[in-house]
Amino acid sequence: MGVAVKDGVVTLSGQVASYAQKLAAERDAKKVSGVRAVAEDILVGASPLFKCTDAEIAKAVLDALLWHSFVIEDKIKIKVEDGIVTLEGEVEWDYQRNSAQIAIQDLTGVKSVLNLILIKPKVVATDISDKITKAFERSATVDARNVKVEVIGSEVF
Repeated sequence: MGVAVKDGVVTLSGQVASYAQKLAAERDAKKVSGVRAVAEDILVGASPLFKCTDAEIAKAVLDALLWHSFVIEDKIKIKVEDGIVTLEGEVEWDYQRNSAQIAIQDLTGVKSVLNLILIKPKVVATDISDKITKAFERSATVDARNVKVEVIGSEVF
């Protein structure tokens, strides 16, 4: 790997075996005092030793998500194109979104991960009603006895 620095801009170049190594190089460069920007010209897995077909990568990604306890694999859709893995779908928590990426970024053949998973928390309207009422009760500026919180379907009034 090559490293060049000019005016606080670090340029990383060369070849690494995995996407995780590329992320580590970027993370380490950003930690250095005085670094204001990082430019990456790092190739991932260009060696024939690390060449996998997109189908092999997709199968490895599915298996990794299946075995990862924080990931609900049936909520995530996967696309692999030229070693670039795109994750899409919806999860309830940010740790699930992050865990999906962490579970696959070290896999052989993965050049990059585009994590497009959305966070859609599961909300129960009655819970929201209770929380609003309790917040009013704690507030010194609102007389909670004069406030009525009503839930109709998925709307709170």
